[in-house]
Amino acid sequence: MSNTTLNLQEIKESLQHSQKSFLKLLDEVVPTQKLYTRPSFEEWSCGIVFWHIGEARVFFVNEIQKVLHDPSLSIGRKMDNPARLANIEEADKVQPSSAEIRNRLEKSYAEITRLFEKLTPADLEKEIQHMNPKFGLMKLRDFIDHFIVEHDNIHVAQINRVVKQIS
Repeated sequence: MSNTTLNLQEIKESLQHSQKSFLKLLDEVVPTQKLYTRPSFEEWSCGIVFWHIGEARVFFVNEIQKVLHDPSLSIGRKMDNPARLANIEEADKVQPSSAEIRNRLEKSYAEITRLFEKLTPADLEKEIQHMNPKFGLMKLRDFIDHFIVEHDNIHVAQINRVVKQIS
């Protein structure tokens, strides 16, 4: 996790930036007809990454809403989460169109934006329990920073890397 402490406005600005980056990258990749080209068997295509972002954002919004409603619940998931893996497999097999990807990115961004409009600075300071012992007890701010903000940024960099590899 990063050592930064973002305020709500900085979180919103970072997500707005990553959203713009995703849509710009989608517009750049689609004309190449390489949306589902994998750089290697082990690596995801751009299309899989975009699809994953749409699912992950909605998952994390739901997790945040869950713990805001009941702070005794744990939050998060592990990399081997069946729903997460099924989403990745779906993108690889079905290969959603660029319009479907754009729609999913826009809807997931709208959900995050709606949630963040309701959050208060006090909400960000609430301590929550991550289900993975590696993360343990953490402030909601740190959860959002790592699992939404950093996650988006990591995947923007991943798509940029994939684009260079498949060009």
